[in-house]
Amino acid sequence: MGKKIATVLVMGGALMACWYCSKSPTDSVNCTPISEPVVVLDYGSFRGRRSHLHHDIERFFGIPYAEPPVGDRRFTNPIPPLRNYGEHDARKHAPVCPQQSLGGDTVSKYKDWFNNLNLNPLEFFKPFGSGQEDCLTLDIARPAGLNENSKLPVMYFIYPGGFNYGASWQLSPVPMVKKSIDMGLPVIWVSANHRMNAFGFLGGREVGEAGVGNLGLKDQRLSMEWIQKHISKFGGDPEKVMIYGESCRSRSLDSKEGLINNLSILWNIQFLAGAISISHHLLAYNGNLNGLFRAAICQSGTALPAGKLSEGAGQKGFDFLVDKVGCKDSKDRLDCLRHADLKKLQDAINDLPGTFSFGAFPFTFGPSVDGEFITESMQLALAAGRFAKIPLISTNMKDEGTVLTISSSSIKTEDQLRETLQQKVPKASPEMIEKILQLWPSDPKLGSPFGTGDKNAVTPVYKQYSAILGDLAFQGLRRLFLRTTANVMPSWSLLDRAEENFPIIGAFHASDLPAVIGIIPGKRTDDYQARWISFAYNLDPNYEGLPRWEKYNNRQSLVMTKDGSIGMEPDNFREEEIEYYLQNLDKINFVSP
Repeated sequence: MGKKIATVLVMGGALMACWYCSKSPTDSVNCTPISEPVVVLDYGSFRGRRSHLHHDIERFFGIPYAEPPVGDRRFTNPIPPLRNYGEHDARKHAPVCPQQSLGGDTVSKYKDWFNNLNLNPLEFFKPFGSGQEDCLTLDIARPAGLNENSKLPVMYFIYPGGFNYGASWQLSPVPMVKKSIDMGLPVIWVSANHRMNAFGFLGGREVGEAGVGNLGLKDQRLSMEWIQKHISKFGGDPEKVMIYGESCRSRSLDSKEGLINNLSILWNIQFLAGAISISHHLLAYNGNLNGLFRAAICQSGTALPAGKLSEGAGQKGFDFLVDKVGCKDSKDRLDCLRHADLKKLQDAINDLPGTFSFGAFPFTFGPSVDGEFITESMQLALAAGRFAKIPLISTNMKDEGTVLTISSSSIKTEDQLRETLQQKVPKASPEMIEKILQLWPSDPKLGSPFGTGDKNAVTPVYKQYSAILGDLAFQGLRRLFLRTTANVMPSWSLLDRAEENFPIIGAFHASDLPAVIGIIPGKRTDDYQARWISFAYNLDPNYEGLPRWEKYNNRQSLVMTKDGSIGMEPDNFREEEIEYYLQNLDKINFVSP
């Protein structure tokens, strides 16, 4: 059998040819052309390409799934494409949607975390350019040689980014698709750009009255409808769609030297948005899926309790923008924003706290109750049973709150923490704040990173605040979601503690993503990918040779380590603390102003 020695790209004018070259046992080199895939839809033909490293995988980039939200269509609900795209080149990355900056120069706030090293995470990671409004496109990766009769399951991935930044192509799907081929369970992978920050999640009463809230979620929903209509042309089965979402990427590091040398990887942190979006799609339209997907995975995130647009949720952000761009005195302030200069609007958005800004959580822009897409806050929807009844996996990291606390390094006393909590959960009474501080005390041995004794206490209240944020924003809500869903649908829970020895931030928020995506080889990666692919195929995350993953009916979680999953354990850590929070969720919750 010949041995592959190269995949050669030959450029000539506007044409590109791809050749696969192999070396025979007699050392002769044989090259054959690799045809580029073309898929014809009812609004154009789309030419993709073979993966440069894996010629058995085909990729399509930048396929429009919606009419561009430009001009009069800014801040309006998405609609399918209106024009024919003819012969469309889908071989290169498409422009990203407008991005929000991550925050100002916060180097002084970060020095203390790394023993006064002059390091600023913002130097190592920035959004994917400024972006443009004509951006509603999707990407597809698939095994080569499919046709309409192939009917492969579809894995639809919602990228992370805290609802502020991100791109459909920021994480490679190739390792996951390659793994599926190797398992004999091939899948098709899809991810779509959607509007973010103010362009996708503008709040305020005017937005609610106009019926244009949660545009980013509606973009995602329209891309799912696109899958239902068109994915069969790519060899996918529209009746076998699994959606999943995540929130960050990093590298496994144990030493300070590794930490310093690889900050460019560590600080590729992208908070919250993917998994939270997934859970909102389970709640959307009172749980009516219209057959868009049949299974879901929420990795490191669950829908946060949301405020109502009709009651002014997000109003401060809206008022800030209209003032900054000169629309304050306009008769129709939303329409004025719609026609404001793009650069001026983006500059105003970037003046608001970004992901790494001091005390940025909860973020300015995010999902709100709009009365249509999101009809009520998550706790009310769960209590009433208004959610999609489909198989669900929900996961968390051991130390979810640490990365949310990093930007609050100037909070050094319990009095300062008390004041901060009162600002972030304004509905909570002073007595409730005191109870929180009692349940999650300042004793470093009880804080997060958990199980590290007095280590990592970089400020007197860092581990205390990390524990509070982790349990209130992640663990408690996952537990509430699963307790409800496990009664009516197959549900599984997972706790990942693989990075628990990571300096300062432990098994931090979404540190599972390198393994899930497949950028770091190892047992943990093989475990995650085999389970996710099996779930897409069989609606069951169990796979031959791996420890049995029991459903959540008995309130147990699968434990994931660096060496893969090791079995089940009761999901009862910090039970008194989390129960108090859940019993008072209407008062103790993070709602954007």
